[in-house]
Amino acid sequence: MTPDTPGAAGPYASPPASVLIDELKRLASEHPLDGKVLLAPSLLIGHQIVERLARSGGLVLNLRVETLRTLAHGIAGPAIAREGARLLSRAQALALIEESCAKDLKAHSYFGALADRPGFHRAVQHAFDELRAAGLTPGALPARAFADPRKPRELRAILESYESALRNGKWVDRAEVLRRATEIASPAANGPLFLLPEDLDVSAAEHAFLERVAGNRLLAVPADAADSWEERAREARVFRAAGEENEIRAVFREILASGIPFDHAEVLHTDATTYPALAFELAAEHGVPCTFAGGIAAAFTRPGRAALAYLRWIGNGFEADILREALSSGVLTFPKGLSRVGPLAAAREMRRAGIGWGRERHLSALERRAAEIQFRKARPEEDDDSDARKAWRDRRLAALAAGRAFLSRALSLAPEESQIDLGSLSRGARDFVREFARVTGDLDAASAAALEKLFREFESLSGAPVTVTRAVGRLEDAVLSLHLTSDRPRPGRLHFADFRSGGFSGRPHTFVIGLDEKRHPGGGREDPVLSDEERLRINELSSVELPLTPQRSRETAQALRATVARLRGRVTFGYAGWGLRDLANPGEVFPSPFLLEAFRLRAGEGDADYARLAAALGDGEGFVPDLDHALDETEWWLARIGDRRGPGTEAAIASFHPWLEDGLRAEAARRSPELTAWDGVFSSPTPELDPRTNGEPMSASRIQALADCPFGYFLRHVLKLEPPEEPEEKGSEWLDGRTSGSLIHKIFRVFLEDLTSRRRRPVFPADLERLEAFADSELLEMRKIVPPRSELAYSLRRDDVRFACRTFLMSESARAADVEPYAFEVSFGIVNEDRPSRYPEPVEIALGGGRSVRLRGAIDRVDRHRDGRFHIWDYKTGTALYTHEQLGIAGGKQIQPALYSLALKTLLARDGETASVAGSGYFFPGRKGLGERFAIRGSEEETRAALNTVFDMLAEGAFPHTPDKDSDCFPCRELTAFCEDREEAGKNSKIKIAKTSNRVIAAWKTLRDV
Repeated sequence: MTPDTPGAAGPYASPPASVLIDELKRLASEHPLDGKVLLAPSLLIGHQIVERLARSGGLVLNLRVETLRTLAHGIAGPAIAREGARLLSRAQALALIEESCAKDLKAHSYFGALADRPGFHRAVQHAFDELRAAGLTPGALPARAFADPRKPRELRAILESYESALRNGKWVDRAEVLRRATEIASPAANGPLFLLPEDLDVSAAEHAFLERVAGNRLLAVPADAADSWEERAREARVFRAAGEENEIRAVFREILASGIPFDHAEVLHTDATTYPALAFELAAEHGVPCTFAGGIAAAFTRPGRAALAYLRWIGNGFEADILREALSSGVLTFPKGLSRVGPLAAAREMRRAGIGWGRERHLSALERRAAEIQFRKARPEEDDDSDARKAWRDRRLAALAAGRAFLSRALSLAPEESQIDLGSLSRGARDFVREFARVTGDLDAASAAALEKLFREFESLSGAPVTVTRAVGRLEDAVLSLHLTSDRPRPGRLHFADFRSGGFSGRPHTFVIGLDEKRHPGGGREDPVLSDEERLRINELSSVELPLTPQRSRETAQALRATVARLRGRVTFGYAGWGLRDLANPGEVFPSPFLLEAFRLRAGEGDADYARLAAALGDGEGFVPDLDHALDETEWWLARIGDRRGPGTEAAIASFHPWLEDGLRAEAARRSPELTAWDGVFSSPTPELDPRTNGEPMSASRIQALADCPFGYFLRHVLKLEPPEEPEEKGSEWLDGRTSGSLIHKIFRVFLEDLTSRRRRPVFPADLERLEAFADSELLEMRKIVPPRSELAYSLRRDDVRFACRTFLMSESARAADVEPYAFEVSFGIVNEDRPSRYPEPVEIALGGGRSVRLRGAIDRVDRHRDGRFHIWDYKTGTALYTHEQLGIAGGKQIQPALYSLALKTLLARDGETASVAGSGYFFPGRKGLGERFAIRGSEEETRAALNTVFDMLAEGAFPHTPDKDSDCFPCRELTAFCEDREEAGKNSKIKIAKTSNRVIAAWKTLRDV
């Protein structure tokens, strides 16, 4: 921030009283026994003024605070209550306006295209507020003010429908309360004095009410003239920051570094949608106690987030992930008696169940998951009846039962019809929040109570049914607009407020932030309902004063000057040189014209321009503060590192944080020229990992993963690291690659089994229709299990499957004369309850020297050639980019065909079959493979030698990173979170492997280089 101005008030100096306080003090002393009513913009502001008056020594005896609204309610309220009428809230009024728009606006009318837009409804509400405040009734809206005659007709119709809804529902809105109070009110001869500050904004209708209620007892109270703002600006400091968050950080840093008590400072802002939310988060993070004049958004609380989760779950077609994430994040909890299992465990099982979308799938998916767990067989090496196995099963089933009870109740609260009324949706939301929202403090409790009140307000409305999307949108908008615990400045707390309501507390330090040109005075957009030209004509024809766009901008600018004029003590102005959006796309954001004026006054340079202002402010406040202004340990370290203290910085960090020191040591080891434990190379052998000695069955894909990248194998199969489960595809995709591949495998098998049973061979294109029918049937079954996000996602996957079917049939038809299918999905060593295997035990592959490995797997397809020999084909639905026929088994990276040849040879011998296995390879029928077939050749000796080489690495504990990241990292791309900088790791590994003296790693390198 810029240096302090000489002579400015010190941190604890008491600022002088304002003109308003001085005048109130005088009036209080002149009329000590008379009743006095101070009219204020809000009760919060009024109480601030009274407290400040008391602190300055003024009398507050017989002085009460009222707003024009509370005053009108006090007069008209009893009559309204006797009629059985009810006060209408802003949220309820907006809902009635929305209903009126839906009723009166037709598709081809003037406003018809906007009839269902929430923004349009808010604009109509604002326009009606202005019209009714000006005293215009629907019939008094002059048609001559509009170029298009449809517009006034439609506005009249909406307003008449709105007022009709008020009458029918016995509702009374703010404008009606004021009108009735004006009719009823009459000044009392000995009534109180009404004190009206001169800077209080009063509409024509409100002024008429005041004249009726106060008569000659209405006194205008002088306030600080807006022109006096220049005096404050001359002593003000100015700063800029890199983004709105850093504006608030700069304020916190200044307060803490200067030792300013929190209750000596007030922060005023120009944007209620941005700054309070950021301030709330940063204050909570840094332990700064705050009060907020505008309250705290309910969306920040657990009940608010629970309400939004419930509404969005319904609005997004019952997307289960929304409720699941709310459970796992701690927003929701289970009521007592529902379950002994916690929400997190239930959320995990809901995820594994793959519910997807649609209310009909929630319970069925959980029941299917429970059946899978109940009847799931243990692995061959596990005891299915062990206590540990039973405990595992019981925990999973209990979690599923809890999830089912939760979802069952949520579904019972949700509407089933496509057309619903706001009342029923509100009732369900209210019950959901009451039963499941987690409440952990006073703020959550206040939010739960406010939401209860909000939803009951909507329940009391009786409107026509609307679409679920519209109803959910209306309630969601109401929840997002809900703020709670609005408060005035309190002892020991920093206060945040909109600039229009600031400066009344008399605090000696005030920060005014958000002074960029976008926010102040703002763009000055015309009202979308009543243009400036129409407003001007209405004013001329009806003798009213509807505000125009330029007038609004001038009023905003004048309101800021009036606020600054009220301030005393030290004043600081700030703005974000880069906005929230601009941090991602850097670009200058210019300061407000007000800020330039303030700078000119402070610097004494009447002709200073924006360039001069920017030069004076320097780089501004960012995420790296000055060392003595750091808010917490993180900022302190950033400040230390940011000032370039040299190589000692890393050592200092390590000395304070031992775990970071371990990480730094590991990084240094990885950068060294030697293979170390941090590169996955153990200092002692690990024979327990060798499948030749431990007897653990190995799959071909697992062996290939070891040959591809031993480090990746170490992560997945030794450390057992797994990426997060993602059962549901996002975006426009439906089904992940593995599920899609399994589906295509099944389609091919079912089709060929059907042909074989009828003693037919495939013919293209004659059999295409039948193959596609099989495909469509399987797709529909899969759709029941995993619903697509959209019809587009389903059709795209269906097109891919049909492409694979067409390619497959063309290839099979061309080969039909030479081969015939012999077997499909020949599994060995795999327990599959759906398709019991003839070979439940793994196949033992001899490796020489009395050693062997147990192999398990599934051969997609076995054909018998007309020469009597067998051929093996494995379907691959992915890309053929990393398959190279000329490389053979490629050092073990393409060893699967050779392993399957050895396995099939053993299985055939068991069945007494004497024919030989001629070859094995891959077939790519999908879009990425374009029907390519690769025959992978490798002798038995070469295959056994490759297996022994890679298994020697397991026995030795050697797991170096692959030096070829382009191809070898592709198979374990899901583990990128654990191995992010693959290119750097590959470069380092290549250098280290070239220099290593480790014999097994050297043998692996030789194997790869062949």
